[in-house]
Amino acid sequence: MAIGRDLVRILQDIATIPEIAEVWQDILVRPSTLCPEFAGIEQILSIPTPSGYLMNRVPFEMDEKLRHILKHLKWNMYQRNFEWFVQRYLTAPESEPLYCDIIRFICGVFHPSNQLLASEVVPRYVIIGALLRTIRSPTAAANAKLALFYDWFFYKPGSESIMNIEPAILLMERSIEKYPYLTSMLIEFLMLEPDVYYPPLAPMIHESILAAMSTVTSSGVIRSLNRIYETAGLNPSVKQHMRKIFAPLLSVSPPKSEGTSQAAPAHAEAAIISDIQIQDEDAFLYGETQPKSPGGGIPEKEATGNDEEEEEGFESLGSDYMGDN
Repeated sequence: MAIGRDLVRILQDIATIPEIAEVWQDILVRPSTLCPEFAGIEQILSIPTPSGYLMNRVPFEMDEKLRHILKHLKWNMYQRNFEWFVQRYLTAPESEPLYCDIIRFICGVFHPSNQLLASEVVPRYVIIGALLRTIRSPTAAANAKLALFYDWFFYKPGSESIMNIEPAILLMERSIEKYPYLTSMLIEFLMLEPDVYYPPLAPMIHESILAAMSTVTSSGVIRSLNRIYETAGLNPSVKQHMRKIFAPLLSVSPPKSEGTSQAAPAHAEAAIISDIQIQDEDAFLYGETQPKSPGGGIPEKEATGNDEEEEEGFESLGSDYMGDN
């Protein structure tokens, strides 16, 4: 079980292969046939994936380029390098699975130092937001959001790094004023996906999400969840979900009236994130629509019965890689 919870996420991608489908049934129904000490899928999901495994999912050359962006490029200097990165590695249809691995790398492997956090270097959540904007497939977009929130789903306070969950909450909070629809989209995914992903564990996943949100607020990653909740542009249905799930963290009363007609749920839109035009290069470059969920998740049972970067930089990033200016 040393690989941790990402083993489940990766197996999902190949669950339609007959041999893998058989393994799924063993994991879900007959776990002891795989190992006498194996208690089932919940045991795997409770184990954080070691950073070494997440790092090995990203090719070395791509690893170098990502670290260069995340360590050395300032807010107003990262766009050209990022565009080069996308053109080089993420334009082919077969490259779509890399989005999940890159997001997991950014969240679980590259943990910036306090000095880097206090600098003008582009934050991790900005790069993740820019990645989401370039995705062209609704299924790939849904999988990328799952990768972003995966540690939230199974978070255990005190035993997991807060740096794994920090990018997601900053992405939601820092987008709320100019792009409330993006924040609505992400929060709605966080609220609704547990009931789809694996219904038997949905209550446990909701508890983990509440624990993660409590951690980021009590640790000062964000000052208060109220800033998101009280934003006028937030989808009313999302506010209802927030009151239901995050009531202990909200110090506000329910609004007297939210109108008789509510906006459509964020996931009802089928537009593609990458089709949205860039309005402000300092506004995180996000779109305002949400692709439909692929309807995936952990297969149902059959009816049968930190890497903190230590180097200052890289001597060579390739002759065709754009510089810092």
